Amino acid sequence: MKFHIDSPFLIILLFSISLLISLYTYRKYFSNPKFSRKILYFLFSLRLVALFLVLFLLLNPVVELIEKEYKKPKILFFQDNSASLLSGKDSVFHKQEYPKMIDDFISDISNKYDIKLFSFGEKVRDSLFYDYSDKSTNISDIFNFVDNNFHKDNISHIIVASDGVFNIGYNPEYIDFNFLFPINTILLGDKKEYSDIKILDIEHKKNINLGADFSFDLSLSYDNIKNNNIIIDVYNNKELVRTDNVKLPLDENFYKITLNFNANNSGINNYTFDVKSKNIEDNLSNNIYSTFINVIEKRKKILLIYELLHPDINSITQACYDNAYVEIDVVYVNDLDKNILNIYDLILFYQVNSSLDLSYNINKPCLYFMGSSFIDFKHMFFKGLLKEEIINTNNLKHSNKGDVSFDLNKDFKSYKLDNVLVNYLDLLPPLFASKNYFGLNSNFNILFQEKSNNNPLLFFVDKNQNQSGFVLGEGFWRWRQYLYNQTNTHDIFNFFINDIFQFLVFSNNKSDIKLNFKSNYYENENILVKAQVYNDLLQLNNYNNLKLLIKGQSDSFVYSFSRISDYYNLDLGKFAPGYYDYIVSLHEEDDTLYNIGGFVVHPFILEDVNTKANHDLLKLISIENNGFFVEIDNLSSLKDSINSFIPPSTEIINKKNVGLIHFKLIFFVILLCLLIEWVLRRFNSLK
Repeated sequence: MKFHIDSPFLIILLFSISLLISLYTYRKYFSNPKFSRKILYFLFSLRLVALFLVLFLLLNPVVELIEKEYKKPKILFFQDNSASLLSGKDSVFHKQEYPKMIDDFISDISNKYDIKLFSFGEKVRDSLFYDYSDKSTNISDIFNFVDNNFHKDNISHIIVASDGVFNIGYNPEYIDFNFLFPINTILLGDKKEYSDIKILDIEHKKNINLGADFSFDLSLSYDNIKNNNIIIDVYNNKELVRTDNVKLPLDENFYKITLNFNANNSGINNYTFDVKSKNIEDNLSNNIYSTFINVIEKRKKILLIYELLHPDINSITQACYDNAYVEIDVVYVNDLDKNILNIYDLILFYQVNSSLDLSYNINKPCLYFMGSSFIDFKHMFFKGLLKEEIINTNNLKHSNKGDVSFDLNKDFKSYKLDNVLVNYLDLLPPLFASKNYFGLNSNFNILFQEKSNNNPLLFFVDKNQNQSGFVLGEGFWRWRQYLYNQTNTHDIFNFFINDIFQFLVFSNNKSDIKLNFKSNYYENENILVKAQVYNDLLQLNNYNNLKLLIKGQSDSFVYSFSRISDYYNLDLGKFAPGYYDYIVSLHEEDDTLYNIGGFVVHPFILEDVNTKANHDLLKLISIENNGFFVEIDNLSSLKDSINSFIPPSTEIINKKNVGLIHFKLIFFVILLCLLIEWVLRRFNSLK
């Protein structure tokens, strides 16, 4: 316990005041011989103590209290809850007997330790689960979770109970462990060698134009097979369309085959591949693979013309590849055939010096990525659109370039930026652009502008009844990379790019509904839908109710969008695998707007692909981290090892400052002194 006061000299001063007051009170009694000197000195002391304590408390003195707390070390127990544990012949054991064994084990080691229980599969969750419902396994997430949440705690052991099968995340073999405590593993699952042929993956394009040729690349893996002749049946929408006889090389355990098709049915095509053999296989679920192809009758065509190669080009094209309703071609400016420009709905020029000349007589929306080079504002394209002083200025320097920070123009109302992107705008890397000052007249619609001088960085202009856009900067590839690092998805950047394209292509449309709705999802993925409604003046509004009708194979569902600011938002949650049609409807006073489309939910079957337990991985993790690995039948040896270990307890010192005025004992002392003084004065006839 430590004592704190602002000024020690005040204590001396207060004691002196208390002493003088006490002396003044009893001075006349000391000169009277009829009063006992001992009684007077005692009364004087009582008055001095009480008076000094009262005055002392007025200074609000503080006492630092130190409390010590001892905590038991922690054991972190992680239970594999993935579906692969039920694929072997011991599935009944894992559901019925195994949970009780683990409960007994934890109870036996909980005397010395604070046990924290977790389950893992797709991600780490609090508490234990034994339903084995996770459709993927991320073992590396365990160690990230420990490092992020328990790096300051006194951890004695980690125990991981798993079959060692992982299919997402990092390979634990290559993790640089830096833990100061052992990692023990409990080896679960079936390690017996079985004959097995499985489809590892099928690569293909998700969106195909009607009539186009496309292919599926099948990756096959096989073990312990005696007959290497297999049959691959291919079904499209449950109708057998193809059968192939394939001979697998016995000296390998991996084979890749390409199957070519023609897209002759528009809409969503469900292709199912079924591999059959004469081998006796224990697991047939990984012989079947189902996927979807979206055959589109008409997609918006975009042409990107470039003169200078840049990482931005790849970022732009990748955003288009993820959009089912957009098709993009890329061509070098010197290889351009000008006669084909009219077949495209939107033309992009990436740092093409002659872009304004190429596009001047084309009645098409254009988007000019000018990079850090200054636009020739004297070009006929800008006639009547720029302030006169800009046209007459001839002192624009091309060398004044550098990183520039940007702001969102609050007056931009043509469409709504995604809220997630808006939240990241201040954190995005700067663009590399010209720093020369210039101004635009009111005919320009500015989306982004430079912070320091309000120079426009991304703006639109209505020219010849077509919208054109200008990007006066480069470095969007860094935005894409940063957003992916923060969110683990490219969707936010893709929405940003596609919103620009959508605005340029559809800006001549009247009242319309714009959707951020992907065409492909997985069954373990939440389906998030965002919508914007434009009136006849291309102004955003969300005054009316927006509804979504989803039709599956057997059921229909109706949802209502939530209004957020000037856009609509809807979280549909997870859907079962299959194809779904949707109709988005907006009922206005004199009209009804519709937006019709479809999406596919793909099955997430990673746990069926590889079901053989990987005990070697679990043993490696334990060996590298000074731990033990045990079979489930030998769980008692791990219990004995943990209980024989003498764990160091953690001493936690808590310090807190408490005002002395809160101590009741001091008030008791003051009252007692005054009470005794009053009684003795009355008893000795002291007035």
